[in-house]
Amino acid sequence: MKSDQRAAIIDKIVDLVLEKHVDPSDVDRDYAPWKSQVAAQRGQLINRADEEFEAGIQQLLAALGTSHMGFTRASNPGMAAIFSLNASLGLVGSNGEQQWMFQHVIEDGPAARAGIRAGEILLEIDGKGAKSAAAPLFALGEPHQLVLENWRTKERRRVTVELPKASKEKGRPPMVIPKLISSRMLDGQVGYIRGSYFQGVVGLDFIRGFEAAVEALQSAGAKSFVLDFRANPGGGLASLRMMSWLTPARVPVGFSLTRKAIRAGWKKGDLPCIDKLPATKLQQISMLLKYKVWNRDRSVALATEGLGLNRLQGRSVLVFDENSRSAAEMVAAFATEHRLASIVGTKTPGQVLGAANFTLPHGYSLRMPISTWSTWGGETIEGRGVEPTECVALSPESLSEGVDLQIEKAREMAGTL
Repeated sequence: MKSDQRAAIIDKIVDLVLEKHVDPSDVDRDYAPWKSQVAAQRGQLINRADEEFEAGIQQLLAALGTSHMGFTRASNPGMAAIFSLNASLGLVGSNGEQQWMFQHVIEDGPAARAGIRAGEILLEIDGKGAKSAAAPLFALGEPHQLVLENWRTKERRRVTVELPKASKEKGRPPMVIPKLISSRMLDGQVGYIRGSYFQGVVGLDFIRGFEAAVEALQSAGAKSFVLDFRANPGGGLASLRMMSWLTPARVPVGFSLTRKAIRAGWKKGDLPCIDKLPATKLQQISMLLKYKVWNRDRSVALATEGLGLNRLQGRSVLVFDENSRSAAEMVAAFATEHRLASIVGTKTPGQVLGAANFTLPHGYSLRMPISTWSTWGGETIEGRGVEPTECVALSPESLSEGVDLQIEKAREMAGTL
């Protein structure tokens, strides 16, 4: 790529950041110091090789200090394990050093189909060591050769994981869509449902799948439920239905503000409120017109739908971890703020902002936050996360033996409801 092409990319990024980027820790942020930082590095960046240029841009974006920042080539960007393998990785101490361990493997995803199991250490990716402190990335649409090691026995094996091309959802990062819902009975009276991703703007597939799982588990004898949102990267408004299932009443959830709204001094009570999800195609079109045409600003309030009594209310234990992001964290915060359910696991990462994708020149794209998010009580989750009611860490020893301590604790608590 030529230097003038790199310069055009930098200019576009700067324009977008100055116009739309939000920082919830400083809504009146002065971007002049960051702009000066870019200007100081501009000469070096435009004359570097492509990989060095990309790394430099990523460092400048990281300096903004917010989540949901991304800079990728449209051709074949490397994606984190949850977006590519449908699995999550966590750093663990092994042999005196930090290594990446598979923590969760989503049913029927590329990792699961390759036979990868929770509790295995990732040693190599395509012949290269995987001991970097930076999370491994995987190119979509390509096979990858992985070397894995059992935590307990130290036995090593090679697997090939086949990655499909990215599924493209408007406004979302490129990813392999996971199986949205999986379920089973944990014992004779406790049912388990994993919600891996709130896919889609409205999320009708998630909603229908979840309702079907609840119905099937109750028919099998479930009197209480463990709802697992670990490794859920967020998504859309299916999360609102999830919150609505936790309370019979219409309850304010939270609100988002864009730069435009912040400059204008908009208050949460002045915002358009989504408190009902469309059930028909006509209702979906009506919502699309309301929020994409007439009210194009991303500033909005959310409230639960007031669906009345539900089988999940007072009979559910929720499970979250450091890989539960965005809309999943909104669910955790709502349940915590209104004391609607106990939460088991670890603190969520605090990455709750409204993000959008922007096309850059010469095949690149930028993802960045364009709206804040606060609970109705005014709590900002970004950078802070949500603490569980019962903090239970995953044990590498137990995982390697097929025992998930977080689910075991949640099952125990659900059995007392």
